[in-house]
Parts: sequence; structure tokens; C-alpha cells
Amino acid sequence: MLMKEPFISIIIPCYNTATYLPKGFEILSSMEYLEETELIFIDDGSTDETLALLNEFAGKVPQAKVIAQPNLGVSAARNAGISLATGKYILLLDGDDYLASDAIRTIKHDIGESDLLLTPITEVYSNHQNIRPLPIPEGEYSVIDLYKSCDYFPTLPMLVYKSDIIKDNHLQFSTNIHAGEVYTFTCECLRYCKSISVRYHSFYLYNIRPSSATHSPNYDKDITILHSVERIYATSDPALLNLQSYTRTVFMSVVAFTYNKYAKFGLTDQQATNTIQTILNHPIVCSIIKKTAFNIRYWNRDKFLAGYMFITRVWGYKLLANICSLTK
Repeated sequence: MLMKEPFISIIIPCYNTATYLPKGFEILSSMEYLEETELIFIDDGSTDETLALLNEFAGKVPQAKVIAQPNLGVSAARNAGISLATGKYILLLDGDDYLASDAIRTIKHDIGESDLLLTPITEVYSNHQNIRPLPIPEGEYSVIDLYKSCDYFPTLPMLVYKSDIIKDNHLQFSTNIHAGEVYTFTCECLRYCKSISVRYHSFYLYNIRPSSATHSPNYDKDITILHSVERIYATSDPALLNLQSYTRTVFMSVVAFTYNKYAKFGLTDQQATNTIQTILNHPIVCSIIKKTAFNIRYWNRDKFLAGYMFITRVWGYKLLANICSLTK
């Protein structure tokens, strides 16, 4: 008997996430429309109890599949999951994040026949939660109209993709990109999307961990934001490149992996300084900073920061790092 195509495949890369899995299992196993859901867990060479917990869960929940691979990184893990996905839609869930119990019902209601669904995330802190609003009105959009209607495109992983868009066009995550890889992948998907649904129902619970790799410097990984920028600009529709929201989104991605980390943690050694200098000297990054600094329609905060970066270069980071250290 042929199995019915699942409505959605949820791809969950896991690396040493044993602490977070029990709560995730509890939510997933009691989720509405679980029978229409495919759960694909990829253990990326964990050294804790992650793989044992995944296998135990899969033994109880027939919708769950487990792949074990060497530690190849989150992009390789996502690619492995995508290659096995059979659902009409694909959702990427990090191993330390969660979904709301009504996530699938919400997605079924909101996505319609769109190629992509964009919703807010709910940020989960140790003692409270906060829904991060979208900078885009609710509605149905073409790609061009979406960027014309927003201040920037949210780059966190709360998107639902139509599986055919990914598979028919042989799209994959670049294993050479470790900074901004989700947005880079999304930009490539957008090349083939005819319709995007934007809705305000949040179902993705994004666990905020200040000590995670996303929030602390990693020179070898952070420098790959340049590969991300290069790939975005090489594959983008030329009509998008002159839209202020498109430029601003890339600018914000660069800032996330430079100022947001290095000003906070400081330029304490030559490698940190070299990382920042290499990023700032890249021709596309220079162009993005200049466009942001001298575009009168940008928000004052972005315009000021871009102008500061344009004028002060590396020593501006050092100045901010010194200020941050004095205020700790």
C-alpha cells in the first residue's frame, strides 16, 4: 500500500542538543496533524546522548526518521534531510528550538497555495517570551512586491518552503557558508517563487542562548559572511539589487556577524582585527555600506551605523569594544 505524501517534512539537525530534546519531543508527539507530518532528525556527530534520545523517540513515533552522520555541519545536515523529505512543504527547525503545538494547523491555514510562508518568530528567553513582529504587512506577494513593501527581509529560520521549489531546482545549502546560510538559501529559493504568503501567526519558538555560536565570535565561521554576500549578489534578480530593503537586509546580515559580535566581545587579538578588516575591505560590502550610509531613505540608526563604519573602519570597532568593556 502506497503511503500518502505528508503535508510537511520538518527537518531537524541536532548537535549535542540532548538538553533540549525532551521538551521538543513532548511538543512534537502531541502536535495536531502529526499523522500528516514527516519528522527527519539528523544527528551531526553528537558526543552527548543526542543520538540515543533520537533513536528512542523514533522507536515510539512512526513519523520520525533518524539519520546519523559525522560532524559535517548544520548545512550538510539540512541537505541530508532535504534529500529524504517527501512532504509537500519543508520546514527547517534547529535542534534547540521548538514549535507551537498548533504549528501544522497554523501552516495549513496560512500557506494556501503559496510557494513560501513567512511568519514572526517567538523569542524564548529564560524568564519570558517575545514575539518579534514582521516588518511586512500581511498578504500575498510576488518577490519584487514583497521587497518593495518591507523595510528588510527577516533572516531567521521560520520559513516554510514548497518542496518542489527546492527539489526541482536542485537547491542546497552551501557547506562553505556558516554565517547567514539560511538567508542565502532563501534568496536562491526566491528566484523560483511566484507567491509568498506573509501571516502574523507565530508558531516557531526560537530559543535565545547568549552563549551560542550565533551570538559569540567565531573567526573561521564569521568570515564566511563574505561567501554569503557573494552568493546572494551572484544569483539575485538584477531588479532586486537596487531596492533599498534588499540592500538593507544584506547590510543587517553583515552587521550581525561583525558589529553585533565584535563590538560586544572586543577586538582582543590580531585574528579578530584581521577578520573585521577583511570583511570591511570586500568590494560588495564596501558598496553596501556606502549605499546605506548615503541613502536618505534609510532609518537613522542604519544610516548612522553605516556612516560610522564607512568613516572609522576597524578602529571604530575597537572604540566601541572599549566602550562596551567599560559599561560591563
